[in-house]
Amino acid sequence: MRLPHYKVELRNGFPLQGWEGEDYVLIDWGMADRRLDLSYPQVRLCLQNDQSSLIQLGRVAAQNIVFAVGDRKTEHFIWDLDQNALFSIDHEIISIISDTIVYFKDELRSLYGKDWRASPSQLDRFKAGFVEVWERAELNADKICKFYTEHGLDGRGGFSARIVKGHSYFLQPLLS
Repeated sequence: MRLPHYKVELRNGFPLQGWEGEDYVLIDWGMADRRLDLSYPQVRLCLQNDQSSLIQLGRVAAQNIVFAVGDRKTEHFIWDLDQNALFSIDHEIISIISDTIVYFKDELRSLYGKDWRASPSQLDRFKAGFVEVWERAELNADKICKFYTEHGLDGRGGFSARIVKGHSYFLQPLLS
């Protein structure tokens, strides 16, 4: 398994009663105190000043919506201070999509102001990141569905139904 910016290792023997024989993935977040969540003021300042941050937020929003990731809060988004890269973490809870949309809508307003969409360049950057990830999910939908089926996750969260609706269906309420 390979994820950019992460050292990922597959291990067996999860250290929790009843899960001792199960596989798990260990992810190294990198250097201590260099990857902080969105609640830190210096991270928020970096996001506000980094031109690529809206592209990255668009990518992360699409990822979280396409896979119905729940439990979204500032602590589940990590900014690498050295690489200026945004990561979404803690993906095990399925969401009602409207909750995920509301989270991102509120976070974007908090970071960039309630009228952030009025700037065509900001809006275009966010949309570009969102569409990029959505189109990648569309291209790989068969592989993703096969993975779900092979791992007993068939139908989990309505992935196929979201893909069929297309990115515009989810961007509209996110940007309203």
